[in-house]
Amino acid sequence: MKAIATAIAALMLGNPAPFEGPAQHRGHHGRGPGGPGMQAGGMMGPGMSASEHGNIQALLSAHRTIERAVEEIPGGVRTRTVTSDPAAVGPLRAHVRQMGRRLELGMLVRPWDPVFRAVFEHADEISMTWEDIEGGIQVVETSDNPGVVPLIRAHARKVDSFVAGGHAAARPPWAGRMGRMGRP
Repeated sequence: MKAIATAIAALMLGNPAPFEGPAQHRGHHGRGPGGPGMQAGGMMGPGMSASEHGNIQALLSAHRTIERAVEEIPGGVRTRTVTSDPAAVGPLRAHVRQMGRRLELGMLVRPWDPVFRAVFEHADEISMTWEDIEGGIQVVETSDNPGVVPLIRAHARKVDSFVAGGHAAARPPWAGRMGRMGRP
């Protein structure tokens, strides 16, 4: 398993309870662009809640404690992301659920990022399932559209970069090396 940390752009609509429910979830499908939540606003994405942003920040800060393995499977990827920090398990699991919800609703995150824009343009063609595992979460993200599969895999590589580089890797290009919070 290669060491990398997780922190896609977080999700949720304010109340984490609906997305922190059962240990297994099956069949989230997005609605694609133009769907609910595509209003302007939020640096990380339209309508991003404090909870979503907080989980992303927590994961970026804990990136050195996170291990992530990505397996290419027919139609997409299976990822297994775990942390050695018990305090990071909750934000990790909540983040995945929040991201799944945003994908389902077509609520773009990282609008400046071409990888995330492309994934959300095809949100209605992507299925995302997850299962809590010891110390983290396993996710299967697939599409029946062969043209969408490379986007899913590019997204997995992008998340790998966040895990490897933490805040510096997730920073938007205009934020510079130190970013607006002064973190390298």
